[in-house]
Formats: sequence, C-alpha cells, structure tokens
Amino acid sequence: MKQIILLFSSFLFLNLPGKAQSISTAHWPDNYPYAHIFRSGFKDKSGNLWFGTTGAGVFRFDGKSFTNLTTKDGLCNNWVYAITEDIGENMWFGTEDGACSYNGKSFTRIPVIQLFGKKPPTVYRLLADKSGNIWIGTENAAAYRFDGKTFTNILSCPKEKGVHPAPIQSIYEDKNGNIWIASMAHGGLMKYDGKSWINFTKKDGLADGHIFSIAEDRAGNIWFGGSDNDLSRYDGKKFTIFSIADGLCENNITSILEDKQGNLWFGSDIINASFGGGICRYDGKSFRSFTTKDGLTNFGYRIILEDNSGHVWIGGRNGSLRRYDGKAFIDVVATGAK
Repeated sequence: MKQIILLFSSFLFLNLPGKAQSISTAHWPDNYPYAHIFRSGFKDKSGNLWFGTTGAGVFRFDGKSFTNLTTKDGLCNNWVYAITEDIGENMWFGTEDGACSYNGKSFTRIPVIQLFGKKPPTVYRLLADKSGNIWIGTENAAAYRFDGKTFTNILSCPKEKGVHPAPIQSIYEDKNGNIWIASMAHGGLMKYDGKSWINFTKKDGLADGHIFSIAEDRAGNIWFGGSDNDLSRYDGKKFTIFSIADGLCENNITSILEDKQGNLWFGSDIINASFGGGICRYDGKSFRSFTTKDGLTNFGYRIILEDNSGHVWIGGRNGSLRRYDGKAFIDVVATGAK
C-alpha cells in the first residue's frame, strides 16, 4: 500500500473554468461531471497514460499527477473517442469534431475529409502504423491513411468491400503489418495487406460481424470483440469462439489487452447488473470474472491499459476510472487510489 500512497499523493492539475487549479485533496473537483464516460485510452512511448472522455476532454497521467486538456487549451472537441502517437511522438486525438495533433505545447487541427456534408467527421479510431502512417476511422464508414502530407481514402466504397456503412470503430495493425478494419455494422472484418482486401464474416467462423475491439496476443492469435455476440480468436487458419458458457464475463466486448504476464483482459460496456463487473481475465486456460466484490461498479468499462509497472487500469461510464493493485480495483477518481 505504501507504493500506491506515494503514487497518488501528488497534486492533480486540472484545467477548470477560469484558470488551472491545483487540487491537493484525494478527490477530483466536486464539479467534475461524473456522467462523462472514459471512452478512449492510450499509453505513449514515455509511459504516460492518456484517457479520453465524452465531454471533459483528455487526461494525461505521468505517474505522479493528472493533467486535463480541453478545448480551452486548443483541443478540437471535448468528446475524445480515439488516441494514438505518431513516430515523432506527437499525440493524436479523434473527436466529435475531427482530429487534432498535440506536440506537448500546442494543438494542430488535422483536415480530415467529410464525405457527407461540410462538418469535420467524428473520428472514432486512430492508428499509427509501423511505417509512420496514421489511419483514421470515421463516422461515415470511411477509413483514411495519412502519410504526413496526403490523405488517401482507403475504404471509399465500404458496401463493395464488405463493410457496411457505419462508424469505423476498429483499426488494428498485426505483427506482420496487416491492417484490420471493422465497422459497427454486420459486415464483418476487412484485412488489408497493402495491396488487396480479404473479407471475413460469420460464414468464415467469425462470431459476430459487429466488431468493436481487436488485439493480437504474443502467440500471434488475433482476438475480436463483438458488440452483440461473443468473442472470436483467429489463429491464421480458423476462428475459435468464446462465450459466457466458457466463462467470458459478457458477450459485448469493447476492449482487449494482453498484459506483461501474457494474460488477456476483456472489458464490456454492458454488464450483468446483478453482480457488477464487465471485466474478465484469461490465462490461456480459463476465465476469471471480476465483480463488485473486487472493487468494480455496475457502470461498464470501455478501456483497459497497463502502465509500466504492470498495473492494469480500466475506465468506463459515470467517470469510473480504476486501477488494479493485484488484489482489487481501486477507484482513482473518487479516492485518489489511496
């Protein structure tokens, strides 16, 4: 417990109306709107954790204190759906009002094209690939690749390529450099090798065509979390489906993380209200579900991150941000994790 007390005994620096304030109490400001959702998360190359919210901008945790960045600092919108870091260590944020980058001092708006209308599109997914390109998934089923100078609309005819017109919620690069793209419709998955597309659907063994989350484990298996039904694992040849009957905490999997120990963590935005939870861990053999007895709430969780010390963080509805100490989840927002 001594380590946790030291970790969170620092001030929390927050941009609040008027001017920045230093909060020396363990609690976040009383006027912090707890109705906000921690919607996106990212760990940068320096080990900072970034948390995007629906309405309160983005929070950065450097291991000692939190810094809140909002539109008052130049952020393009306070609804932050996606976060990534480019090869120049600039942070990128996908928001309700397009995308912007941050060099640590100032923000630059990224002119993402809107296929329908003139308003910048909502950006739901960002990915910085190994070649330095930025991939952008938008509300209008468009996926763009930005090489630093030019935008290329990679997925301009989603119906023809199998992905139905719907927000692009998942873009992921595997170890072999393949780009996986999925939308919030039932069109399945698209795999792009840089030259051609392959479409995977339920006919190929995929559990659900309504994909929300994608991650690859150290063995090279790729996991797909569906918004409607079960969890799929792809070994390069076939899909294996996991469900509640196998011990999965919920069928609606919105986030996936492999920790340093090789365990897979799964988060759900829809949970069983009778016991709470929405978080489970898979050790390769069986699932362990975490519940309210482990410090969780009935709110549901959208993001899972691991810090450099190996602690797992989860964020979700009602401003719920929690950190796992190996025994239980501690509420960071309400208690300062003491």
